[in-house]
Formats: sequence, structure tokens, C-alpha cells
Amino acid sequence: MNKLAEEVSKSSGDINSMVQKLSAEQEGQLRAREAAILQKEQSLAERRRVFQEKRIQLEQRKRKIRSEQAELSQRQQETTDEYEKEKKEIYNDIDDKETAAGTQNREIRNRTIDLETDIKRTVSDEERVRNMT
Repeated sequence: MNKLAEEVSKSSGDINSMVQKLSAEQEGQLRAREAAILQKEQSLAERRRVFQEKRIQLEQRKRKIRSEQAELSQRQQETTDEYEKEKKEIYNDIDDKETAAGTQNREIRNRTIDLETDIKRTVSDEERVRNMT
């Protein structure tokens, strides 16, 4: 029995040492897995941070583009309004000049008629004076 007890004791020691070795190996593997998971989580967190920064930059660019588009649209409207105003002024000037030219032509025509009438009277008066003498 002593032998059996010794063998059991010896095999218990071997079993204990084997359990300790397995436990140490498993603990090492567990730590390695935990380190790998932690590294992946850190990498994922970094990727999320970079992605978030890029998203923010993209939104800022979109806002800037929208702002520039609104400004360009406003400038275009102002230019169109100014062009229409200038065009209207030019048409008004043309109308005023045409009206003035028409008035001037009528005045010239009236003067011409008055002068022709005066000339005919003068010629007629001259002929009467000649005929009287």
C-alpha cells in the first residue's frame, strides 16, 4: 500500500505539475488573445476616429461648397439685375432720343413750311409791286 500511496503521490505530483503547465500555457494563450483583442480594439478605435474626422471634414467641405454656390447664385442674380437695369436704361435713352428726333424733325418741317410760305409771300408781294409800277 505504501507503494501504491507513493505511486499515487508521485502521479499526483506529476498531475499537479502537468495541470500547472497546462494552466500556465492556457493563461499565456489567454493573455495573447486578450492582447490581440485589445490591439484590434485600439486599431478599430483609431480607424473610427480617422473616419469621424474625415466625415467632419467632408461635412465642412459640403457646407463651404453650398455657401460658395449660394454666393455665386447671388452674384449671378445681381449681375443679371444690373444687366437688365442697364438694358432698360439704354432702351429708355433710345426712346427719348427717337422722341426728341421726331420732335426736332417736326419743328424743322414746320420751319421749312413757314419759310416756304414766307418766300411765296415775298415773291407774290414782289410781283404785285412790279405790276404796280
